[in-house]
Amino acid sequence: GRTDAQVKLRGQRLELAEIENTLLACPRVRRAAAVVHHRDTADHLVAYVALEKTSTPDHDAEVIDQWQQMYDELYDAEAENPEIGADFRGWNSSYTGEPIPLPQMQEWQSVTVDRILALKPQRVLEIGAGSGLVLSHVAPHCELYVGTDISAVAIDNLAHSLEGQKVPWRYGVRLLARPAHVTDGLPSNYFDTIIMNSVIQYFPNSGYLSDVMDR
Repeated sequence: GRTDAQVKLRGQRLELAEIENTLLACPRVRRAAAVVHHRDTADHLVAYVALEKTSTPDHDAEVIDQWQQMYDELYDAEAENPEIGADFRGWNSSYTGEPIPLPQMQEWQSVTVDRILALKPQRVLEIGAGSGLVLSHVAPHCELYVGTDISAVAIDNLAHSLEGQKVPWRYGVRLLARPAHVTDGLPSNYFDTIIMNSVIQYFPNSGYLSDVMDR
């Protein structure tokens, strides 16, 4: 029932805020939190820290290059040629490493698409188009849909799928292979909807995200 952060551990009263402040005095520690974990055998004082990540343009470029190579290899692998908008390769659980169950992915896709279509978009820019999971359901309702992706292999596969399956709305789609922060050649003050969905998790840091949003 205490209103402060003082706890009792093995007969000693401790002020958690003092522990956190001591940790925050370390040069590389950005955030800190201390807590007592209760176990059947004993109680333990545990602290969690978040380190200050240093970022440089070279480091950011290296991270982006690594993601590009990984996705080029992923989309270049031999696989069945599913209907456009149904290729969920690479969507694996971060807990098990196994592919996320298809019904869960389809539910995510449906909810995401419905939310975007509720905006009644006509001129769309999607950053991180991937295999067209969003594009395939939104582009048919648009005047123009521009999809970019860092993986040239993904863009080529998507272009071949559009052409190979002769979808009637393919002429309103423009595909570009480029990193998220490259906006050269895109029309200014033109798009009414810009989509940055799961691609954000691959950005090297929050500064890169802010830069992309500013652009």
